[in-house]
Amino acid sequence: MTFNEFNRCRSIKISDSLVQFAVESNFNEDANIMRKWFEFSHYYNPQKSLNDDWRKDAMARVRQLKEAFFLLDKQAPDFELQVFGLAGRLMHYFQDVTVPAHVVPVRHINNEGFEVYGTNGMETLFDYLESPECSAFAEAPYDPVDMFVATALATLDAVNGDFTMVCGGQTKVMSWGSIWAADEGPNFGRYGVLGNAFGKNTKKT
Repeated sequence: MTFNEFNRCRSIKISDSLVQFAVESNFNEDANIMRKWFEFSHYYNPQKSLNDDWRKDAMARVRQLKEAFFLLDKQAPDFELQVFGLAGRLMHYFQDVTVPAHVVPVRHINNEGFEVYGTNGMETLFDYLESPECSAFAEAPYDPVDMFVATALATLDAVNGDFTMVCGGQTKVMSWGSIWAADEGPNFGRYGVLGNAFGKNTKKT
């Protein structure tokens, strides 16, 4: 969707083949279980260190991918492909830090409510927009590290808000902390009193 939006906002278009390669690279970054478990986690909180004895947090991987851009040979015949491969891998981490459980963070596997909810019907989202969000491209930081931090901070800020929950015909105002409860110290948070409940009998306001 990001590439579709870019193509709607810019006169220079990205080819379908490059988009597909970036998407595949994004998927492969997430599917590399060994790297995820023993080198770089997919969690990042800009307000605390999440580095373990055996692996670093997602920021370390973002910095590594950023550095890889500078090592590319611009004369290489597959230079463009390498660029979009790295872009796809970076985009996976940008996507991760839009998920509260990755930033609060709360340890989870493949059943995180926000992530599951986000995959249902999102491929048609931009069909319903009256106009592309072109301002986002102009306003976003160009440095991937800065963009990563800014996105994570925006997610944390959003989680500090409230939502309404309909239960037994009654509407209650709840904090997002009732789903993703942060740890005030250096540790991971946990699912709150509602558990892993995003998208289940809740209505965002």
